[in-house]
Amino acid sequence: MSKSMQTSQESSCSEAFEPWEYWGSVVTANENHQDNIRQALRGFELDLPTGVAVVTVGSDGKLERFAQSMTELVLISDNAKESALRERLGKYCKVSVPDMDFEFAYDGLPGFFALDNEVPFSFVYGDHRLIYPDFLLNSSLLVGDPVVWVQARQRVLDEQLDQRTGQGIRRAVRKQLTHHRQIMRNGADAKTTHWSFADAVQYYDESSSVYGFKMGPIRAVQRKLDLLTLAALPLKAEDLPTSTVERVAFFVREGRVTSELGEAVSVSYLWFLQRYHQAQMVYKDARQPVSQPFCQEDFKSNSAAIWEFIG
Repeated sequence: MSKSMQTSQESSCSEAFEPWEYWGSVVTANENHQDNIRQALRGFELDLPTGVAVVTVGSDGKLERFAQSMTELVLISDNAKESALRERLGKYCKVSVPDMDFEFAYDGLPGFFALDNEVPFSFVYGDHRLIYPDFLLNSSLLVGDPVVWVQARQRVLDEQLDQRTGQGIRRAVRKQLTHHRQIMRNGADAKTTHWSFADAVQYYDESSSVYGFKMGPIRAVQRKLDLLTLAALPLKAEDLPTSTVERVAFFVREGRVTSELGEAVSVSYLWFLQRYHQAQMVYKDARQPVSQPFCQEDFKSNSAAIWEFIG
């Protein structure tokens, strides 16, 4: 890592961590942020046809967003003819709410999923190389038709039972979990070091795709939850929480995770999430590569719970 990196001088071992208090504050911040978006989209919603919903995905959908992250908007429609709404929504966001930091699909417009399109919804924007069932499954509704949103989430679940698509989706998720297991061992993948246990440092630099504890601990828990969801099918989308912590609690209630392990992995997940958010905060202020120290003892105890969870 570059010597020019911004390094926090705080000792991460000196702070007491209250996981549920932190989780509550993160959820509240995310809920307030989504309410602000709904207010901002009110003018767009007035002209929204029936059978269309606007959702947010990623950390926003899971209620884990930190202020550094951009909010990605996605349109869901009951028919492909409404794809022109992408351009309208993109223009509305730029003209009417220019102060909000939105992220769009690869072509610069909001993403779009149509229920009458046969391409699996687990393929992000129809790309068979990007198989992430949690993309829409863990989305949050902002404005529009709630029925269409639930139908889209249900389709993600149902297509994993389909003989034509289910096997490939399961294989892709298992491969992703294997990838993050490997990062859990030494903080690095083939090209990038995201954190170092030996140096007790987490790295963060968006310009170089260095994402700290998101790579390894955070993603490993999320991918394991994807596999638990697959194993529990069939499920009803309306019964399935979108947030990581609540999804763990759901599987505890379903008897697929013990209460002791569910508590331990949730606390550990939140420990890593808070440290990840801290690195994002430093990066936001510094706008240069960040190295963020962490407590090795805390890392070892929290990673042990995640290893037990992911197997």
